[in-house]
Amino acid sequence: MVRLLPYASQRLGILRGGTSRFKPVGLAPQLVSESFSDWATGDTHQRKVMFNGSYFFVWHWNGLDGGGELWEKLSYSADGQTWTTNNLDEFSIGPGAVGHAGNYDVALFPNDNTQCYEGYIGSTDRGVAPYLGIISDVTISFTVKYGCAIVANSNANGGHICITPKPRYFSICHQYNVPMGGDFLSVGALNEGAIVCTTHEGLDLPDHSSTTGGAQMVPYKTASPWDCLIVLKDANDVLWWSLFRDSTRRADIPFTSLGVTLTSGFSSFCACSEAQLQGDPEKAHLVYIKSTGALCYAMFENNAFHSEKVLVASGVSYAVIAVGKGGKLYVFYVKDGKVWVIHRKGAWRNPVELFTGDHTYNNPAYLSTNQNVQNGKICLVWTEGTASPYEVWFCYLND
Repeated sequence: MVRLLPYASQRLGILRGGTSRFKPVGLAPQLVSESFSDWATGDTHQRKVMFNGSYFFVWHWNGLDGGGELWEKLSYSADGQTWTTNNLDEFSIGPGAVGHAGNYDVALFPNDNTQCYEGYIGSTDRGVAPYLGIISDVTISFTVKYGCAIVANSNANGGHICITPKPRYFSICHQYNVPMGGDFLSVGALNEGAIVCTTHEGLDLPDHSSTTGGAQMVPYKTASPWDCLIVLKDANDVLWWSLFRDSTRRADIPFTSLGVTLTSGFSSFCACSEAQLQGDPEKAHLVYIKSTGALCYAMFENNAFHSEKVLVASGVSYAVIAVGKGGKLYVFYVKDGKVWVIHRKGAWRNPVELFTGDHTYNNPAYLSTNQNVQNGKICLVWTEGTASPYEVWFCYLND
């Protein structure tokens, strides 16, 4: 159970007591592409952007293309300013064993910058289909790792591709089984091309619903046996956690509540991991938005979450977190119609507007980050607009 730390400055809606004000240094917001979808870059606990050292890649939904199908787009740029977006039929996911994509996620293989994973939850029988992408210059060639209708006629929400250092790469999906009336947690070992954990029925959660709250999985312990931290929301928007152990291929620890109620939807929590940067400490970091609109942070270390810290008292949406070298943290969020960032390097800095004066925001939403520094860059994407075509925007910070 996390504990709320008292901050006298909470009534001001900002974090006090930090060191000098953080000044973002990097590339100011750049327009990437347009979309029919108002949630083109959702959800916050998923990655939609990566940088392999040569090119920035951004995935986003295009929504209905006029023919009634859901499509994704892939944009790329060498400098983050001039973007090329593929045609609808080049990287689209067509019908297959699990139907058209109903939700999706991407993540970068962190070692040699030549591979990435893309996963989606089908709209027909709600199965999970991860794809492996081979990057050659600006071209990414996808091949399916496996397609499996895990629970027929289920309502599958969330889903997250988790990339751990060699030799394990996992995908995770939190599903609700309509005919059986219970939640399922499905974990797949991508490099083995198989589902390895499909029977976490019930999950020890107190309530179930056809609108589960999503799930995320990040590496926590990278020395053998490998462990991953799982965080997910139940039907009451309560946040829970467990550890997935590679040795048993199960979430061996019963799911434990953090004792907090979050805002609804899939944009109320986001985790990142220092363990994903090979050689770094075994720590994971979590930000979440309570039903009160407060932005909070908690660190996972020594198999437990530590005391909650309130970063912003109220009015926050779409919070994401990324970790840089040496444990530096970057927390991005939307407040008062603008994107803000809070930086931690030893101590937490005061919140600042992201690239003040460089961009006029138009209802920013659905922030997504690469969650771990890649080749010196912390990347951020989001959706703007109030009517179609919606816009996809990108920026980066130098770590």
